[in-house]
Amino acid sequence: MASDIGWTYPEKCVQFTFTRALLESHRPGGMGICPAILPDASVEGANTMQRNPVNWFEIYVQDMDRARKFYETVLSVELQPMPTDLPMCGFPGGPEAHGCTGALVYDEDMPSGGNSTMVYFSCEDCAVEGARVAAAGGRLEREKMSIGQFGFIVLASDTEGNGFGLHSLK
Repeated sequence: MASDIGWTYPEKCVQFTFTRALLESHRPGGMGICPAILPDASVEGANTMQRNPVNWFEIYVQDMDRARKFYETVLSVELQPMPTDLPMCGFPGGPEAHGCTGALVYDEDMPSGGNSTMVYFSCEDCAVEGARVAAAGGRLEREKMSIGQFGFIVLASDTEGNGFGLHSLK
């Protein structure tokens, strides 16, 4: 296996190449992280405290097709297969976009559901996406509620039993 890993990030048509050692340092096996969002420790003066604290997420699934359809329906986005050792479908995003991106991941060693990770997806109005959850096969856990000056959230579960949140400022 080659010591470098690279792929073209489809939305930006940018080629990224990273050493396997760098990828391994972020996740055992090295293939579960998108190089577009890895911190660049080689950039002089880079200060990770000035970045958003979350830069990647993975949602573990048992049925990739079902989970992909669910998130594409609820969020009105198209997930793209990623060229990795594990079956992964990436959420849209890119190096210049605000926030973070991530992927659905099928890994037989990582069962879905029952985890303590909560991923919040940004929305214009979280009630809109929240209204799509049940029709897409998920379950609404908590309807839109205020979190004070920080906006509003909806809590839900996907088709794989993973809890997730929807967040908006209105």
